[in-house]
Amino acid sequence: MTHSVYCRDIRVRRYAEYLAHEGHIVHVVCLRSEDSEPQTKYPLIKVFPIPMARHRMEGIWHLFNWAISSLLMFFYISFLGLKYRYDLIHIHNMPDFLVFTAIVPRIRGCSLLFNLHDPSPEVARSKLEIPPEHILIRILIFIERISIAFSDHVIAASPAFKQILVDRGVPKEMISVAMNAADPRFFDVVQEPRKYEFKMGTSTCSMWARWLVVTGWRHA
Repeated sequence: MTHSVYCRDIRVRRYAEYLAHEGHIVHVVCLRSEDSEPQTKYPLIKVFPIPMARHRMEGIWHLFNWAISSLLMFFYISFLGLKYRYDLIHIHNMPDFLVFTAIVPRIRGCSLLFNLHDPSPEVARSKLEIPPEHILIRILIFIERISIAFSDHVIAASPAFKQILVDRGVPKEMISVAMNAADPRFFDVVQEPRKYEFKMGTSTCSMWARWLVVTGWRHA
C-alpha cells in the first residue's frame, strides 16, 4: 500500500516485482495514474488504484489530501483483506499514519510491514526550516512512534534512518535496512573503478565510477 502512483514509484515496484518473480501473488493499493492506464503487466501483480490522482499541495490542503486518500485506502484494504485473507501487508510512508488503514486486517491477525522511505520529522524540519522542539515535530514523532508500534517490523531506507529510529527508542531488532540501490537486472556491477570523460560546454570533465554502468532500460 502506497500513497503514490505505483507504475512511477520505482522502490515500490521493485518490492512487488521481486515477490512476483518468486511466485507470490501481490496486490497493490495506490493512487490512480493521471491517464488511468493499467499500472503493471505482471500477471501475479494486481493494482487496485483508489479514485484519486497525485496532486501537489501545500499546508492544510496537503494534509486534507492525505486524510481523504487514507480514508479511501482504509475501505479498499478492509474489503480486500476480508476477501483475500492476506498474510502480510506492506505499507510505505509517507504519511506514517497510513499503517492504520490496515486496522481491519490487523485485527484479523495479518502481519504489517512498515517501510519508512523517509523519516517524517526530519523531512518536515528540512522543508519548513523549524527547530526540533517545534510542536509540529513533536506531533510527527508521536505519529511515527505509534505507527511503528502498530507494525510488526520496520524497513528503513538507510543505516542513518535506522539510527534515527533507534535514537528515538525503537528496538534495533525491529528494524531492517533495505537501501535504494540500482536494479541489477538493468545495471551491471563494476568491481574495479573506471574513469569516464564527458563534455560540459567547452570543458572536459572526468569521473570515477565503481559500481554501476547502465546497460538497459525497461518500463514494465
